[in-house]
Amino acid sequence: MKASKKEMGRNMKRLMNFTLVELLVACQPTCPSKLEERSGKPWRRPIQSKFTLVELLVVITIISILAGMLLPALGKARASARSITCISNLKQLGLGTMSYAFDNYGFVPPTLGRTYTASLKNHVQTLDYYVYVKASNAIICPSWYPASLNMADVNWIYYVYGIRPQTTTTSDTDYSTTYPSGMSFKITEPDILVNRTNVKYTPSNFFLFADSVKVDAASKFTQCNVFFTTGTHINKIHARHSKRANMWFADGSAGARESSEIVDLGAISAQIYEITTGNVL
Repeated sequence: MKASKKEMGRNMKRLMNFTLVELLVACQPTCPSKLEERSGKPWRRPIQSKFTLVELLVVITIISILAGMLLPALGKARASARSITCISNLKQLGLGTMSYAFDNYGFVPPTLGRTYTASLKNHVQTLDYYVYVKASNAIICPSWYPASLNMADVNWIYYVYGIRPQTTTTSDTDYSTTYPSGMSFKITEPDILVNRTNVKYTPSNFFLFADSVKVDAASKFTQCNVFFTTGTHINKIHARHSKRANMWFADGSAGARESSEIVDLGAISAQIYEITTGNVL
């Protein structure tokens, strides 16, 4: 019997209420086809594999637990990789500085405020100008803001690895005008004199460059190009790598030092900053 037009219309409306997936599932074969009957093979009902809600929740929970276990490890691995890059950067900066010193009677480039020529503002600009160390991401720490060099910024020379300044015997922030011994350290000597404290250090115990930070909210706690070691100042050594600061020494080595070790090397504890919240990357 042929279905009437009204019945066909009602059936079409019912079909339109189903999604495509539901229709496909509903249309799966439940009996053997003519081809299967002719082949003589035993017919089996198709198995429909579906996840229950409980099974899906279990899978999601397992994935969440695994992610929670892996993410901290991945974070530590990334921080470790950045610290290794930082030490490599310091070695490059130190190598260029050693080359400069050998060409300039053993003295390193002057610090901010004591330039040999008016156009060069500090040590990195001097090294870049005379092509001992090219200005690049190798003169900044990749773990702290700013983590990449932007030479379009007129202040880029201030956001680099800090240098230890040679200051007067009366102040940690006042610079001598005596050229060049009062302006720079002579790192080619077997004993390196620090004017401020009148203490001499062997090259392996004298750090010149280090991770640094300007502890000032207005400056957004950026890296800074000079740090002080014996008088309290906002420009500090920054122990940003798992409470250790990466440093370059006058014997050509570079490595991480804890706060207590840095104090033994001639810095006061007030000038070592350990907080790493805010601009850590």
